[in-house]
Amino acid sequence: MALLKYSFELLLLLASNLSFAGLITYGGYTLNEETNIVTDTSTDLEWLQWDVTVGMSISEAMAAYAPDGWELATNVQMASLFEAFGFNSTTEESVSITTFGSYIQGSDDTPYDMFITLMGTTHILDPTIFTLHGDGFDAYRWAGAFFGNDLDNDSSYNQAIVSSDFTYNSRNYPAHAALYEDGGFTTSDSIGSYGVALVRTVDVPVPSTLVIFALGILGLGMHRKVRG
Repeated sequence: MALLKYSFELLLLLASNLSFAGLITYGGYTLNEETNIVTDTSTDLEWLQWDVTVGMSISEAMAAYAPDGWELATNVQMASLFEAFGFNSTTEESVSITTFGSYIQGSDDTPYDMFITLMGTTHILDPTIFTLHGDGFDAYRWAGAFFGNDLDNDSSYNQAIVSSDFTYNSRNYPAHAALYEDGGFTTSDSIGSYGVALVRTVDVPVPSTLVIFALGILGLGMHRKVRG
């Protein structure tokens, strides 16, 4: 009986150590705030939060993260991400598509807000300077990143921007916006308010030897209890 109790406690301890803290889930995507990785639960794809690479060029980001298996997100992958949140998208180049959503004062619960929460805020306007953009919940902020395939060999890559919580800007957007377009950026260009969209294939975790050992002890204890 003591063996069974010890095995159960050991299993609970191991399970708690393997669990993730600080998880945020929305629309089939889960952010682990400790690793800054967003997992698409419907596929085997991970996204590195865009604010991790903010201010980097594509070349700089690849030099830093390619050794860990990260690659520049393709047009298809970005289109799938946008579509999962209900935004318009395309896999073509030299095409700009924008999605608008209703502005709700004092709220951060729209798909635009959740997208920014998951991918990370890469820019927020200082409300003390840009007074028309609001502050707090209503501050104008966005998640922006470079991505894409240079299918037409013009050395230009795309940009994705999802913005939220503003009342006015220079283009007179009346609401939230998700912009997917060919921005004409090269691999050496960098902007302080943009990151780089990096993805990689998820490695399926294999139970550690210690977990298997604990399960074995638990099974043995239960077997002895049944025989007894």
